Amino acid sequence: MRERLKSKVDAARSYARSNPKEAKWSLGGAVTGAVAGFAIGGVGIAAMGGAKGANFLVVMLVLAIVLGLVGNRIGIALDRQGG
Repeated sequence: MRERLKSKVDAARSYARSNPKEAKWSLGGAVTGAVAGFAIGGVGIAAMGGAKGANFLVVMLVLAIVLGLVGNRIGIALDRQGG
């Protein structure tokens, strides 16, 4: 189990070294999304007289995934340009 985990970590490090912008922008987007989701997560939605509040953890997770994907695409483009 430990060797398997170590090999996965080594593979992730190797990928991050070969695609530095992609790794940086993906992580930055995910962190930004998590912070934004935490900040606005308690906002409720009111319609037809009833109000439903969204769990802030769900909003935080969704924004982290979405902004992580956006950052990933930006990073891929920057890695391809070499910039």
